[in-house]
Amino acid sequence: MPTITVDDVSVIRQQSDYVGTRDLPDLASHPSQRGPSCGFSALDFVFGYWYKVRPPSSPLVQSLPPRTHRTVAAADSAQKISKEAKQKLADSGVYTSLRHYAKVRGYTNVGSVFSAENLLLVAKQVPPAQYDGQVLTVRDRDNFVAQVETRLAKVRTSR
Repeated sequence: MPTITVDDVSVIRQQSDYVGTRDLPDLASHPSQRGPSCGFSALDFVFGYWYKVRPPSSPLVQSLPPRTHRTVAAADSAQKISKEAKQKLADSGVYTSLRHYAKVRGYTNVGSVFSAENLLLVAKQVPPAQYDGQVLTVRDRDNFVAQVETRLAKVRTSR
């Protein structure tokens, strides 16, 4: 898998004439992840971007956090939600985080998701099911940048 750096994304932000790239969040200021939850942190980043650039009339709502306690564990056991309570929430269609949703659906046991396809399923299904996407295969860093630029050009022409 090619390594994509903060600088790569910064170059795309600076060189693209697509106005949406200027709204990309600063990767360096994004909260650190806790534990094996990088996929959910990445989804959170993408969801945050789309929420930020949504039109005022959009029904898009803020998504769930990547995990219940985002960067540090709960300070005390009073803040923790028991597994039984989380299961009751899930049984009623309520989830505390993207990770919680994925665990209930069987996409992960611990918190790490090693399949882009499963992350896409979480993005499409997590209530209120407001995102869509596709999995892209990239050969190398340059191919990644080219694919991003191609997709941005398609978005530009469809508006």
